[in-house]
Amino acid sequence: MSKPNSAAEAKDSLLIRMGNSFTRVSQKYMPDPTIFAIALTILAFLLAMVMKRLSPAAVLGNWYAGLWELLTFAMQMAICIIGGAVVADAPVAKRAINRVASLPQNGPQAAFLVAAVTILLSYVQFGLSLAGGALLAKSIARNFRRRGVPCEYGLLVACAYLGQMTWCVGFSNSVGLSIATPGHFLESEIGLIPLNSYIFNPMNLFLAAGFIVLLPLFAYLLHPKGDNVRPIPDYALRVVEEPAGEILSEKAEKKNASVGELLNNSHAFCWIIGGMGILYVVYAFVTKGFAAFDLNLLNAILIFGGLLLHGTVAN
Repeated sequence: MSKPNSAAEAKDSLLIRMGNSFTRVSQKYMPDPTIFAIALTILAFLLAMVMKRLSPAAVLGNWYAGLWELLTFAMQMAICIIGGAVVADAPVAKRAINRVASLPQNGPQAAFLVAAVTILLSYVQFGLSLAGGALLAKSIARNFRRRGVPCEYGLLVACAYLGQMTWCVGFSNSVGLSIATPGHFLESEIGLIPLNSYIFNPMNLFLAAGFIVLLPLFAYLLHPKGDNVRPIPDYALRVVEEPAGEILSEKAEKKNASVGELLNNSHAFCWIIGGMGILYVVYAFVTKGFAAFDLNLLNAILIFGGLLLHGTVAN
C-alpha cells in the first residue's frame, strides 16, 4: 500500500496525520486477534499459579474444564452472529442497504454514514451490525467507483467494524443478556437482572448517546483529502467489484423440478416454523413484558425472523 507523499500529507489536518501514523504502526505491528486471546490465556494461567498458589497441573486441568463450562454461552454467541448475518443477507435488507449506499456524495460523508449505520445496528444486534456494516461499505465503494468519486476504502471498512466497539450498550450486549437469562453461570451469586435495568441505566444511555454523536463525526474528520485518498488495493478491488448477488427465485421454475426442489422453494415450511417462533416471541412479551427479553429470545427473533424474511429454505 503506497504512502501519501509528505507535501500532500502536510496539508491535511492534525487528526488525519495522526490517523495515518496510527495506520502505519498498526499495519506493521498489529497481530491477529487470536494472538491476544492466547496471550491473555497465558497471563491468566500465570496469575492463577501465583495468586491462588496452584500447581501447573491443577491450573491446566481447570483451564481445560473451563473451555467447556461456557459451551452454552459460546453457542449462544455463535447463533447471535449467524442470526444477524441471516437477517442482513435477506433480500429486503439488501435492498435497504443499497438505497442507503446511494446517499453519500463524497468520501467524508461515506465514512460518517457507514459509522452511524453500523453503530445504530449494533444497538439492535452486533451480528446484524457486523454483516450490515460490511455490506454497506462494499456497496458505497462500488457506487463511488462507478461514479469516479474517490474514497478511503480502508477507513470505510474500519467504520464498518465500529459496531464491535459499541454493541456493549445495546440490546445484544452479552453481559446484560446473560444475567437476564435463567440458568446463567452467575445466577447463584447475583440472581436474574432484567435487561431493562441494564439498558436504561443512565450511564449506559449516556455512553450510547456519546457513541452515536462522536464516532461518526470522528470518522468524517478522519477521511483524507485530495491526493491523500489512496486507490482501493487490487486485492480489495476484486471484492468490491463482485456482483451484489442475485436474489434467489422464490419459486422453483423448472418444468421438471424434483419434489425436493419444490419443497426447498416452498413458502409453507418457512411460514409455519417462522410464524410459530415469532408467535412465541409475541406471547412472551405480552405475558412477561420487557423482562422476557434475554439472550435466547433475541436469538429466536433473529432465526425465525430470518426465515420469514428469506421466505424459503432454499433462500
